[in-house]
Amino acid sequence: MNAVGRFCVTLVLAGAAIGQPALADQRADFIAGITKDCPGCDLQGVNKKRADLRDADLTGANLEGANFHDAKLAGAKLANADLRSANLNIADLRNADLSGANLTDAMIYGARLGRAKLVGATLDTVLGRTVDMTGADASNATFLGADLALGTFAGTMFGGANLGRATLDEANMRSAQMENADLSGASLTFATLTRANLAGAKVAGVDLYQADLRDASLKGADLSGSRLLQATLSAESLTDAKLGSTILPDGTVR
Repeated sequence: MNAVGRFCVTLVLAGAAIGQPALADQRADFIAGITKDCPGCDLQGVNKKRADLRDADLTGANLEGANFHDAKLAGAKLANADLRSANLNIADLRNADLSGANLTDAMIYGARLGRAKLVGATLDTVLGRTVDMTGADASNATFLGADLALGTFAGTMFGGANLGRATLDEANMRSAQMENADLSGASLTFATLTRANLAGAKVAGVDLYQADLRDASLKGADLSGSRLLQATLSAESLTDAKLGSTILPDGTVR
């Protein structure tokens, strides 16, 4: 091959190299803020405080110990993500998909989770006072030992969920759907449960002191060992409930 031919081949190869971008490191790009998407990435301990991650795809990502304080995560895809011990305080997670996610020991103080998907998620021992889960779907999720006092759960779906030993004092649970849920040993003092559906729920050993249960459905609910002292509800509401050593609103035990 003469010199001209070699020169032409060199130009062709150079052009090909220039026209083919290098493979991007998605994890590095996410950390640098170049992309919002990093499904399945190992992002343990990442700091995204106040970051704008609306509609981000972090499906199945390892986000253990991550900092999302005050972050914008509305509409984010976080299904099956590992969010253990993550900081989600006052984060905006409205309409986010957290189905099957693990949030054990996470902090969600004041977080907004309105209409979020939490189906089958694990929120055991979360710290989430004043959290807002209005209209969220937490069916079959677990909240064992969670601190959710002063939270808002109006219309939240807790069907089949486990809220055993959870703290829900002064929570707003108007029209919450808790059929067949397990609230054994939970504390719901001063909670608002008007029109809530507790049909078939396990409410054994629950503290409902001064709770508002007007128009709530307790059909088939197990209230054994629960305290309803000074709670607001009609006698008819207890007709189909299971009682046993239950402290009634007037202080009598039945």
